[in-house]
Amino acid sequence: MAKELVKLTASEREMKGKSLLRKYRREGKLPAILYGKKMKSPQLLTVLPLELQKILRTKGENAIITLEGLATSRTAILREIQRHPVTDRYIHADFVEVDLTVEIEVEVLFEFVGVPVGVKDAGGILQIARREAKIKCLPNDIPEHITVDVSMLAMHDSIHVQDLKMDPKLKLVFDTNYTIASVVPPQKEEVAQVATPVEGEAALAGEGATSEAKAPEGQEQGKKEEGKKEEKTPSKKEPPKK
Repeated sequence: MAKELVKLTASEREMKGKSLLRKYRREGKLPAILYGKKMKSPQLLTVLPLELQKILRTKGENAIITLEGLATSRTAILREIQRHPVTDRYIHADFVEVDLTVEIEVEVLFEFVGVPVGVKDAGGILQIARREAKIKCLPNDIPEHITVDVSMLAMHDSIHVQDLKMDPKLKLVFDTNYTIASVVPPQKEEVAQVATPVEGEAALAGEGATSEAKAPEGQEQGKKEEGKKEEKTPSKKEPPKK
């Protein structure tokens, strides 16, 4: 079944710096650019942000879009959307022209279904390692998502990209057989234990502290006694002068 094409109103624009881009945004238009292998140069556009937002919400980022309102209608796919860091509003969009008869590479999200037996019967945790995969296919064959059934995963089991059962029209693109999801045991919380001193040790420690505290007092008393002895010692008389 051919993928439904969605329409997006577009118009050409001039390039005259950031001030003009701000002007377009104030007018409710979203600055955009269109690339294409068969195009001599990128085409500068504006599109309606509310229309684009509706397309992304209902059809996803891999929707095949017909840009209408140009001198020549173009079929494209959204490649990148830039958002304001504070308001999260769209500030710029990049589109790539596609040929419906030529395969392209796109990223498609996984949809995980089922409850792993390792979670249900053994108390494990489903750990997700990847949430999307790159595929190659014709534009009209791009799926909304790739279904990943994890219900048969037992404790310590994993599912890898090569384990996926794909439609023959879709080709997975990968260099290594990466892990998508696995079931792992729950992590045990370690409780820190504080060593309690033995009663005898505590007593000895207390006596040691007491003797150490009294030591300076004894030393001070010794100094006082030495001072008294010095006071009692008579001074030698000088011999009489002849």
